[in-house]
Amino acid sequence: MFKQPNTIIILYSDSVKNYLANVFIFKLKMGCIETRGQPSEELAVIFAERGLQLHLISSKKTDSIFRKYSYNSKLNQSQLKRVSENLLIPIKNYSTHKNITEMYLSLKGEDGDYKLYDLLIIGVMLSKSDPKTKSRLLFQIFDEKSENKINFPKLKTEIIPSILKHCCVTLPSLVCKGQSNMANEMKNVFYVEKLKKGFQAASKLIAESMAPIRTIIDEEIFVNFFVTFRNGLLLAPQGVRAYVSEVSDTLVDEHDKLKLPKNKENSHVDSIDPALD
Repeated sequence: MFKQPNTIIILYSDSVKNYLANVFIFKLKMGCIETRGQPSEELAVIFAERGLQLHLISSKKTDSIFRKYSYNSKLNQSQLKRVSENLLIPIKNYSTHKNITEMYLSLKGEDGDYKLYDLLIIGVMLSKSDPKTKSRLLFQIFDEKSENKINFPKLKTEIIPSILKHCCVTLPSLVCKGQSNMANEMKNVFYVEKLKKGFQAASKLIAESMAPIRTIIDEEIFVNFFVTFRNGLLLAPQGVRAYVSEVSDTLVDEHDKLKLPKNKENSHVDSIDPALD
């Protein structure tokens, strides 16, 4: 059964933010990226998702245990509890992590069960592994018949959006009041909304990057793309969010430029600082 770890950090204050920024360094070889220099709102998400304790487990073990207790590509509550006991991960709230129960509830289908691929995406993305191993496990989640092929339309409309949705919507939902100081609460809210609105556009851009390759994607092509795209940025939740945030900012900038008055004489804008371009 999962045992609550000793909690030294009670509130996600400025001191905790600095601690996270300077100590939580995730190496790319483990399928993660560095958190140094990350904005406070992203650090809040990282701190919250680490409450799931999956970052302490290898991706292979995580994948294996979830599959072991699944049936017909689903898990019921009892099976999820067995996973929790085997991996020693929480599936209920504890300490300052007060949205874990709600996150798992949000993953339940109308039949009350969890889809295996939802749990595997979250588990593999958060757990530790080298980029190639993590990429292969992600491919195998959706290659359900072990045919070593995925149709590009499925990749575009299901796989990439699912990965981005869990990184940008499901995991950020773990952030709760009390984890951040009050000055950052509003920034957290705006950041989560920004990710929700931006992940679809980012999904399309990623799919377009793969489009010229082939209509049928095999494991080797899939792995090569995810390992090389932005140096493996999409193999860690914080990397995915960094990319989505970048895409969102670009779209906002382009939208703002379209709104600039074309006739300078009728404009109150005399000049634009080149540094802001």
